[in-house]
Amino acid sequence: MFSRYNEGFRQVEPLCTSMCFSLICGVRQGGVLSPVLFAVYTDDLIVKLTKANLGCCIGNVSFCCLFYADDIVLLSGSLYKLQLMLNICDVEIRTLDLKFNPLKCHVLRVGKNYDSEYKNVFFDNCAIALRIRLLT
Repeated sequence: MFSRYNEGFRQVEPLCTSMCFSLICGVRQGGVLSPVLFAVYTDDLIVKLTKANLGCCIGNVSFCCLFYADDIVLLSGSLYKLQLMLNICDVEIRTLDLKFNPLKCHVLRVGKNYDSEYKNVFFDNCAIALRIRLLT
């Protein structure tokens, strides 16, 4: 089945098509199985974030991360815990040979302390700036 999933690919542009090539790592963009394969590949990250117990509690349930395809949302009740979660992610993605782009990362603050002083959190030695503040 994997050989069928990994058959030759072509890059298609409006006026031309590339030579056929094979995918030797990663998952097919837009492939039906791609989100499932990525989820299986990143499951250890989810397990480590969950076991760290740094997420937000809603009722009796703790939420630490949400995954959709290759997008990840980390949920934390404090900047300190968020930094710890980012440290876990940093170690794990190096193990998985993945890369996060810190320039595409954002911090969203929600709640009564949304306007309190913000201290940057860091990922891969790059500060993640506060983008949005919301009062609930």
